[in-house]
Amino acid sequence: MSRPGDFSDEYTQFMDDVLNPAVDVEILLTRPSLSAPEEQANDLREDDLHEHDSFVEAMCGNAPSLLPRMHAHTAVNKERDVEQSPRSQPVPNPLHNMDDSDNTANDPIKERAGYGDQLRGRPSANVRLPQNVEISMVELATWFPSSFVVPTPILRAVRNGFTREDLAEMQLRPVNRFDEGEMVTAINRIQQQISKAGKLEDPSKSGRWHTAAYVRRAGRQHDMTTNGWKQKREYDGKDAQWTDMMLVEIAHSVPRQNWPTGDDRLLVTACIEYAVANPGLELSTLEWSEIIQSQFGSFVLPAAPTVANSNRDTAAHDRLFP
Repeated sequence: MSRPGDFSDEYTQFMDDVLNPAVDVEILLTRPSLSAPEEQANDLREDDLHEHDSFVEAMCGNAPSLLPRMHAHTAVNKERDVEQSPRSQPVPNPLHNMDDSDNTANDPIKERAGYGDQLRGRPSANVRLPQNVEISMVELATWFPSSFVVPTPILRAVRNGFTREDLAEMQLRPVNRFDEGEMVTAINRIQQQISKAGKLEDPSKSGRWHTAAYVRRAGRQHDMTTNGWKQKREYDGKDAQWTDMMLVEIAHSVPRQNWPTGDDRLLVTACIEYAVANPGLELSTLEWSEIIQSQFGSFVLPAAPTVANSNRDTAAHDRLFP
């Protein structure tokens, strides 16, 4: 995007959208035009290539165990019935840069923006995903972290045992942005998404929405597809709005060594791999079904858990966060 002083059409349209109450700010912040320059993104990824640890290896199926996690202090949340509230952490303004100069915890990244900064260069929240196929939680967190703005996937995550800390770590590690400062921002962002999704799902509840009570009442979510996804605008009686992008662009948002593998690699990742291997086909999210039917008709998914009340999500959670 051009600088404000340039008054480009792109910038003018962006400012009109910011001032338009009908435009979802969370989706606006993931617009591709807000992405960091490709050279800068490549530099960041190159600088972070040495920061691998056993969490990423576990996601790729190469490690027997995890290193101690930076958010171990949040284990209390798993032992107590803690009500998750958007007021539990300071919430940065997503439209302004935060001044981190006095925050030593955030020293690795001095000029940190709000929630949208963490999702720059990633697919937008309303990018089209395939239907009638299972998508793993690791695939969602790796390829489509902005999709957790949609109530269905974020509620699926909490119903299947993932905490906001778990999801933050799963979103940050694939792009080598896992540090204490980034975790604070990501946890705040995900807490907002959980609370907003819960109030849309259960509008009869006034005041704070209790995640733990909702999980006990709703139980596990065993639907791993996008068939039941409902955008926030649909709760207001509006039609869903989906956008499309090239699959190669999705692939380039995550370093190759951090792509889902093993039990987490399902058809979405297989399609992205196929698009990268065949760039001349210029495949986009419009072709999900075509790729699956023509190339992966005999694709065998990793075996799903057979234990009662378990599913791919619960198995992934137990594997990544023992």
